[in-house]
Amino acid sequence: MRISTSSALLILIIMDCGFSEANMVSGSIQDVKKKYVQSLMAIEGVRSIGIGKNPQGEMVIMIGLDKPRSAIPAELPTELDGYPVIIQTVGDIKAQ
Repeated sequence: MRISTSSALLILIIMDCGFSEANMVSGSIQDVKKKYVQSLMAIEGVRSIGIGKNPQGEMVIMIGLDKPRSAIPAELPTELDGYPVIIQTVGDIKAQ
């Protein structure tokens, strides 16, 4: 099989950018949140799951914890289906 020069260049650019299945987003961020909300809310200390933006303007999944912690619980992910996760302290949430 013969690959054209432009195809080979495109492959090299994609590889150089770190493009891989590991960092591809899978579905809409709303779908990803819905997929994981129940299991995340079952983790001790988790009070909220939301969608927001990081300082770079990228869409992220936001996990709110009940109180500051010296260590992030190991069960909490750093990404979900390609979307970054931001963990924040939100305190206890009470209905009004």
